Amino acid sequence: MVLDFYNKIKSLLQAEKQGVLMVVIANEGSSPGRKGFKMLVTQNQMYGTIGGGIMEHKLVEYARSLLEKLDFKPFIKHQIHDKSAPTNQSGMICSGRQTIAFTL
Repeated sequence: MVLDFYNKIKSLLQAEKQGVLMVVIANEGSSPGRKGFKMLVTQNQMYGTIGGGIMEHKLVEYARSLLEKLDFKPFIKHQIHDKSAPTNQSGMICSGRQTIAFTL
């Protein structure tokens, strides 16, 4: 199963040459993405999941904007699944949290 993901990454990168890998590195509470979920985003395709919903949609768009820069260093992004959170709102209401690592 894991090998399938990396074989797909290899195929996508051979076809499109660049992509952003997002990996859920931590989660707590009721979070749609669990530690170890991963997703590759290229300019035209995506494979895998980091939890779905509006949060994933926003982060896919964000990842695609990063592809235009190609000079970013790996970083992490926190997402809080609660609309009352003052920052890092994911747009979801399931009340958990997750942390996603981004890398080229």
